[in-house]
Amino acid sequence: MVLDFDNKMNVLVSKTLGALAAPFSALIVLWVIVTGILVMRGDIDVRRGITRIIRVALVSAFILEAGVYNTYVVQFFRNGLPTWIASTITSGQALSTPELLDDIMASLSGSSAAIKAILSVMQVSDHQKLAIVDTCNGLMLGEVFTIYLCAQVVMDVVLTIGPFVIAGFLFEATRGFAERWIGQMVGLILLSAMVDISVMVFAQGITHYLSQVGVEELVEQGLGAVATGALFNATIFVMICASIVNLLPAIAAIIGGGIEVRSAGSAMSSVVGGSSSGSRMANNIARRMFK
Repeated sequence: MVLDFDNKMNVLVSKTLGALAAPFSALIVLWVIVTGILVMRGDIDVRRGITRIIRVALVSAFILEAGVYNTYVVQFFRNGLPTWIASTITSGQALSTPELLDDIMASLSGSSAAIKAILSVMQVSDHQKLAIVDTCNGLMLGEVFTIYLCAQVVMDVVLTIGPFVIAGFLFEATRGFAERWIGQMVGLILLSAMVDISVMVFAQGITHYLSQVGVEELVEQGLGAVATGALFNATIFVMICASIVNLLPAIAAIIGGGIEVRSAGSAMSSVVGGSSSGSRMANNIARRMFK
């Protein structure tokens, strides 16, 4: 699923860069002409003019060449930096969060099925506990995967609009938008890395607990009630882990400006407040550009 989003994102990025090529080329020519006139008139000193032209050359390289943008922006934020962070923390082992979640779910579901096979019909309470265990495991692991998937999809969306935002580095008034875009990317990378690392730690903890308790040995000995209690404790651990992962978006938002989980009321107030602040920002930019 994530791979499909990545492929669609690459196609959209190529189309976006193709659509921007012609108007941006015209803008670059006009920008260089105006800068040259200002330098010759003495309105801008030569050093500042050269700095502007170098900035235009760098920005145009990212916008006019799809290969440059995909290599130094998409691949860096999408694969390079997250993989480096994860491999550094995990001693070179690459993380695959969906596979880890599948392994956790398969291990817990397999243990639950093995316990059900040895329980008698009269052990109603144990059957009820196992039903609660299966439901909670599915919901909690599904929540963790949802947070992971949202981070990946939002990162693809933010990367897709990158060519429009990178052009903001050309102007002093719009440079803040491009800088905030980089902050959003950093926050999303932190969120993805923290989810990957957390899921790996949780997977190792659950595997160690199940092997330490010996659920398989309890099933072989026919101790279904005891095995049910052990699996119930593992589910509590899964719920605690999911609660910790649920806090990671807010932590990433505080550190780098990534996704933040909010209630409906605060989200609505932020939207309403954001519209007025956005209007004030637009007015300030207009005054700075046309004063």
